[in-house]
Amino acid sequence: MGHLSIVNLETLKNILETGYVSTKGTLKLNDNKSHTIEKTIADLFSDVLAMRINDKIYPWIVKGKKQLTPNIGFKYRFKVSGSPIFVQNEKYPIKVPVESKYLEYEKEVSEAKALDIFREEKLWNAIGKKSLRKGRSITHQTPCEDNILEELLGNFQQKFLHKKHLQGKKISIDLTQTRDKLQNFIKDLKEKSKNSKNDKKEVLLQQINIEDIQWVKNSEFLVEKALEAWIMENIDKNNNNLSEYFPRDTQLIWFGNYLPFGVLGENIDIVLIHTNTKKVISSTIIELKKGKLSKKSIEEAIEQVKKYALFIQKALKLKRSNTYPMIISHISTVDSRNVNSINFNTDISNPINLIGYEIQKKRVIFRKIN
Repeated sequence: MGHLSIVNLETLKNILETGYVSTKGTLKLNDNKSHTIEKTIADLFSDVLAMRINDKIYPWIVKGKKQLTPNIGFKYRFKVSGSPIFVQNEKYPIKVPVESKYLEYEKEVSEAKALDIFREEKLWNAIGKKSLRKGRSITHQTPCEDNILEELLGNFQQKFLHKKHLQGKKISIDLTQTRDKLQNFIKDLKEKSKNSKNDKKEVLLQQINIEDIQWVKNSEFLVEKALEAWIMENIDKNNNNLSEYFPRDTQLIWFGNYLPFGVLGENIDIVLIHTNTKKVISSTIIELKKGKLSKKSIEEAIEQVKKYALFIQKALKLKRSNTYPMIISHISTVDSRNVNSINFNTDISNPINLIGYEIQKKRVIFRKIN
């Protein structure tokens, strides 16, 4: 599984000098009634939590603020060597460790050349990121996209980087973090900014203690993005039963979150790719929902996930019978009376599964509703 990481020459140098692919973030200091800060942090965490040891990282080298040369594109490949960590008070606090051995290709592939492949309906994750100007530092690629990019890159030399050992906290959506300690920190910051000449409207991510973040309230994830990040962290682990609703007799071979769809800025929450013993490919397309689901909102979610399923079906050249749309929401948000009056069958895929979840005894339990 490959990932594109946005860097400039300065941050590329940092990778080579430390052995970490790093990310920073800025958090808006509003009243946080809508939990904007938690959403932003979970969004950043979900991208790195989708990474696994031995995954490939292709730095996408773009022009920095002080850089006179144009975008370089692609020239290096690193491999993930461990779990992501958070190093408080570092400028780039989110860090993914990489192996000391890396590849430097003889010729770089320009951004324009890589993105031109989209005309053949390939590298759609890359082109979606570029065209929609999404602020993500990391974008996931399908295995097919990895192969195409490596064919373009061609010959390489093996080199070694300098590895530092940084002390940080393992990034995780911890189900035991049910108390909101973050709010006290935010209130203190606001009070300090009121009493100073500079009225701050934002806080840097590195100032946050990630153990203060509330991820769970009652039996539900506080924000939808926390559910997304938790799934990315645990999708291939045996600490949950979500795999019961995957295609039968298949193996999960790829997963990604927040994948671009269309030109209006829409994104698919989660896409899974499976294979069976006959090497037949199938896919599960997941739409996540937060809040009360009325009959109308369920029907809207059905139309939404149908669009996404058709898009993935065409992109991966799947048959109707190998496409599995799914909607996931907290079990308490769904009224069974609404479900019984809705048709979940479609003419483009398998019937849509409506899955409810709840958090019980530090475990996330999934159950089919329809």
